Amino acid sequence: MGADGCSVGVDDISRLDMDNGDNGTYLMKDWRIVGRKYYCSEYEKSCYGLHEFLFGLDECQPENQQLGRQMIECLLYHGMTISDICWNYQYEMSRRAEEGRSVDGFHIGRFYSYHEKNPESFVKVVDKTRMDLILEIDGEEGRFPRFQWKDGSESTILTDRYGRKVTLDSSKEVIA
Repeated sequence: MGADGCSVGVDDISRLDMDNGDNGTYLMKDWRIVGRKYYCSEYEKSCYGLHEFLFGLDECQPENQQLGRQMIECLLYHGMTISDICWNYQYEMSRRAEEGRSVDGFHIGRFYSYHEKNPESFVKVVDKTRMDLILEIDGEEGRFPRFQWKDGSESTILTDRYGRKVTLDSSKEVIA
């Protein structure tokens, strides 16, 4: 992680230097943090507020990997992590770059498709707040997270009629 002395050790727990006076040892399973040992939580809580810590960490990332304050606030508000939403965004960004397109956020009153191969699967944006989208799906309104990306696009996660989680991206506007 650069030449400033920061490092991360990833190995079987039996081979790691766990109690070394730094940020502690994070226990992971399937690449998700499931526990943490050998750190002083009271000291950390008194020194760093969660929002300020995440904003500062984000600002230290390479610019093309920064999330931005709005995205971090929205993720925290909805109790989500970037891994919950990022995979589809990276795919869409690469695709837009290849096609030479730029994208705005969602527009109230417009329709967006959440399944390219099924033209019947679209939603209408009824309203939007700082953190939420109000969408009409099959005649019913619902509230969903409004993820605002640094490139100006927006996305959300919804559940389709088969119970699967799908991502709706503002690049998927359709004429209805």
